[in-house]
Amino acid sequence: MKVLVVDDNAAIRESIETLMMIKGYPSVTAKNGVEALKMLKQHSDIDIVITDVLMPEMDGITLSRHITAEFPR
Repeated sequence: MKVLVVDDNAAIRESIETLMMIKGYPSVTAKNGVEALKMLKQHSDIDIVITDVLMPEMDGITLSRHITAEFPR
């Protein structure tokens, strides 16, 4: 199971990524919703997205709507 961690705060993003790796879950990161959608297109094996709600360019709510529409699995 691969995790996508989305947060505009680098320290939080890196902390969550490290925790996921310690628990045995490979992960990739994105700093906002726009970047997250690009990552989802590049990594078809992402199973879970952990996202912040308030981010520049695209917030977590809008990201969630895009994910539901574009990646229904």
